[in-house]
Amino acid sequence: MVHRYFGMEVHLFIILFGSMYSTLLSSGLLSKEESEKTVEFLLSRPITRMSVVTQKLAVYVIYVTLFTGITWSVSYATMLRYQASFDKATFWALGGMTYLAILAIASLGFLGSVFVTQNRTVYSAALGLVLGLYALQIVSDVSEKASFLRFITPFKWAFPADILPRGGVDPVSVALAAIVILASIAGAYRVYSKKDIAV
Repeated sequence: MVHRYFGMEVHLFIILFGSMYSTLLSSGLLSKEESEKTVEFLLSRPITRMSVVTQKLAVYVIYVTLFTGITWSVSYATMLRYQASFDKATFWALGGMTYLAILAIASLGFLGSVFVTQNRTVYSAALGLVLGLYALQIVSDVSEKASFLRFITPFKWAFPADILPRGGVDPVSVALAAIVILASIAGAYRVYSKKDIAV
């Protein structure tokens, strides 16, 4: 089993700060040109709005993948160095679910960037989103009446105390992450393609 310290302490920092980083990145992508008053230059280029969304989508997906891949690989190397024995399959299952959780939160930020035009507003909302979802995870853990919140917050989908004893991820959590990611991306495409962009 993965060492308790890593599962409960190190993982918290990875998913919390990873979510902040990725959401701050994704939430400013579709509002950047409007905020910096360079949207006229962007729209004058021979490029469709769908292509703009696709390229910006690729940016945050690549960065989230690199962030999670590097931090998890370093964590794995550290575990090999200091932990004599641990369940490697469970370790990577937790890593995969952590990646999906961070990507889901980043996708919500990406969708949110369609609706605002000022980066200051976007960044405040992005941090509020991450901290709000983290607070929901805490509430779902301490109150049985609020246990339904585990279906709402991605932090609960990748919670080590749930994944490690099980030896794998919950298929429901994977499905929820996939739904949030795909729905957020689809929503961003739909709204941005019809958005009245202020020049």
